[in-house]
Amino acid sequence: MKNLKFKFLKSFCAGLGLVVSIFSPESGDAALTGGRFNPTAHPLDAFCSVNNPSGIVEVPDQIDLGFRWYNMDKEADYMGNTIPGANGKYTVSAKPNWFFYEGAVNKKFTLDTCWGCWDVAVGLYSYNSPTSIRGSYNRPIPIAGNQPIELEVWHQRTGPVFAVKLNECHSIGVSIDFNVFRVNIKGLEFFDNSFGSVSPGFVTDKGHEADLTVRPSLGWLWHINEKWTFGAKFSPYTPFTMKRYKGFFARHGRASTPNELTIALHCEVNSKLSGGIEVEWVNFKDTVLNHPLLFPNGNFRTLGSDQGASIGWQDAFFISTGGAYKFTDCFTTNVAYIYRTRRIPHSQTFFNSISIRAPENILAVGFTYKFCDKNDIAMLYTHGFEKEIKGRNSIPAFAGGGEVNIKGSNNTLGVTLGHKF
Repeated sequence: MKNLKFKFLKSFCAGLGLVVSIFSPESGDAALTGGRFNPTAHPLDAFCSVNNPSGIVEVPDQIDLGFRWYNMDKEADYMGNTIPGANGKYTVSAKPNWFFYEGAVNKKFTLDTCWGCWDVAVGLYSYNSPTSIRGSYNRPIPIAGNQPIELEVWHQRTGPVFAVKLNECHSIGVSIDFNVFRVNIKGLEFFDNSFGSVSPGFVTDKGHEADLTVRPSLGWLWHINEKWTFGAKFSPYTPFTMKRYKGFFARHGRASTPNELTIALHCEVNSKLSGGIEVEWVNFKDTVLNHPLLFPNGNFRTLGSDQGASIGWQDAFFISTGGAYKFTDCFTTNVAYIYRTRRIPHSQTFFNSISIRAPENILAVGFTYKFCDKNDIAMLYTHGFEKEIKGRNSIPAFAGGGEVNIKGSNNTLGVTLGHKF
């Protein structure tokens, strides 16, 4: 039944191929989706539905098609381990590049009802979620297995969106995310036994597995006055099941993505200059991603069990601030700074060394150029500055002890073409 459900979604999305592409691995911050700046409180184009569904009722009818290149540089440094050959530096980005596509479209119209006329809008989007993860070792690590570790959790969101303008000040919207998760794990043979997992044989090297889940997202836009606008979006947690890897993921393969809440404030300083700030809360604490490697008494949390080991992520806040300057009617530049609070505790670098999500400071710069009233191009570059997280009591005694330090940086380049119709 689950395979049938996934095949149905693939067929559904293929039918929308002229509008969106569903194949797009790891992305950066969602506010930068599509090679454009799209603040939660300042909708600009069709991609605004990703960050605030209510925004599409306030932008022109438009289709956006984007392409992004994501490059990562990750390293794990093992030291003080007693297992022969384990110590040393490992590249965790042996496959450093991801290329992907994304798209969005929206259409406004007036709905005449017995309660009056309403401005409403419908749209469709597809993009790769920032919850996607990839890690690939350049050589085997004796602690884990006989082949290089490779982990890929690919998360694509595709769905419709609907918004209504309640009055001159308030708009609300809802989107329905069709979440496709695809997982592939290699190189963890030494955990694929009765000590390491409650389900031996379902830990590693089971090929790609996919699952489909559905969740709503709610958005609100409030024009406080002519200069200030407030925006908000909430998305609940999304469960997914990976039966082939029920011996790796906690709760017998039943995992989930976190609750996400974003609030934002935007200011139109004058006809050329604008700026704003937004804060996103990501609730990892209530997911299996919060499970640490060990119990408080020092015992290993057996993989796949209800309290099974995971990466121990803490709740995180993403704080973004930036602005735009309109040089001419055709050319606008943008700059933004994004700070991510550290989600990886020093004691959890061992399992986090499989994938590594380290950067905490990100700089984004870009521009939009209008060819005419209907067509434009946008380009965006982001750099996640290198961040090192030093391990403290990070490798348990059963795995040879010692420490592992992890570090990483990344770059993203996006290009989007837009057409108003």
